[in-house]
Amino acid sequence: MITTQAQIIELEERLRQAMLRSDVVELDALIAPELLFTNHLGQLVSKQDDLEAHRSGQFKFTEITPSEQQIQFNYGFTVVSVLMHIVGSYEGTPVEQDIRFTRVWAISTSGSIQIIAGHTSAIISGRLYDLAFDMWLETGHYASRPPGEMHGPFTTDLGCVVLEISFPVGVASPAENRVQA
Repeated sequence: MITTQAQIIELEERLRQAMLRSDVVELDALIAPELLFTNHLGQLVSKQDDLEAHRSGQFKFTEITPSEQQIQFNYGFTVVSVLMHIVGSYEGTPVEQDIRFTRVWAISTSGSIQIIAGHTSAIISGRLYDLAFDMWLETGHYASRPPGEMHGPFTTDLGCVVLEISFPVGVASPAENRVQA
């Protein structure tokens, strides 16, 4: 299984380069056959859907700049969250947007380390104050906390939209397994 931060960073960079070049062969090697991916519109996208979007030219990226990468090691899988500044086009329409990607890397059904699940979120305006951490969470911030970890209460001065994803006890890793890259 994935054991080092350097290994994850290398896989993420291979993926970024493959997306920039629409390199379907490399994307095929990095994406699991059983991929479960939800795009920023809430639509499920299969591996074949993603490969076809690159093959057909539906996606054309000229820039994909990562920032705020977090890597979380878990038993049997690794989760990566990264903010990407995307420049290019979608179906011929120019796009420049910040998108948060969350990817799960694990041994897939093909026996290789591949992305088995993922999610994208368009970054929304607003901010939220988390009293437990004494910090403002603003556009582009991401928090992942295991069940039972202290957080809140929250307040906002501008208003905000929050996407919360819950997962069962035993799936999340301890806080010390998170790495800020």
